[in-house]
Amino acid sequence: MRQIFTAMPYVPPKEPEPIVAWLREHATKRRISRGEVLKYGGEANRLFYLEKGLCAYFIAGELTGRASILSLLPPGRTMGDMTASIGAQCNVLTQALSDSLVWVIPPALFREAIFANPTLAQLKFHHAVLKEESTLEGMVANFTRPAAERLKILFKALLLDASPQLADQPWQKIPYRLTDEVLGQVVNLARPNVSAILSHWRQAGLMKKVGNERWVHEALFQDIFDWLERPDRPKPDWTPKLG
Repeated sequence: MRQIFTAMPYVPPKEPEPIVAWLREHATKRRISRGEVLKYGGEANRLFYLEKGLCAYFIAGELTGRASILSLLPPGRTMGDMTASIGAQCNVLTQALSDSLVWVIPPALFREAIFANPTLAQLKFHHAVLKEESTLEGMVANFTRPAAERLKILFKALLLDASPQLADQPWQKIPYRLTDEVLGQVVNLARPNVSAILSHWRQAGLMKKVGNERWVHEALFQDIFDWLERPDRPKPDWTPKLG
């Protein structure tokens, strides 16, 4: 899965718990509907924490003619934290992929808290680096991995995010009901190509559908390269040393 960094591609890491505790203390709840836009490209000073549902960062498709997903955002992620922290702007659209529950936080209050508390600042700096690593890993995968392998990597990243230690059962349920179009937007494939790959996996006995849920067999992931899973590589501990 990972070729360069320690963060998973396509799915950024969860926000550190001390920051989550602060966010919940100073935020208000808001329910958003599928398809609702939380933050337009280039828009600053909006900060959210995702409690339930699924959102995504989209790259606007003015140049390519179709939108692409930069990162999928499951629960436990902040959205707009870079602009809220340092005031930088980026042309990324933040949108809900399902009905969701978010916490809305005043950006100025968040910025003041981060700058006033060295522990929170260190955690946020470390987390920001991991988020960028995740984005870069996804981009590298889309440039260098074959089409089917990119889909495998995305599914494994989602499964590991839902459960860091995958269950012993050979079949695993994909945590979210993602359409073929959305899957293609993440791994840079046209929808018909995604459908063809998934159909091939079903015929090979590596994927099945139970109702509206997709299940994959553990054998699907046997040939995925991950530099951190090589037996000759030590497992690095990038937990920030606070003090």
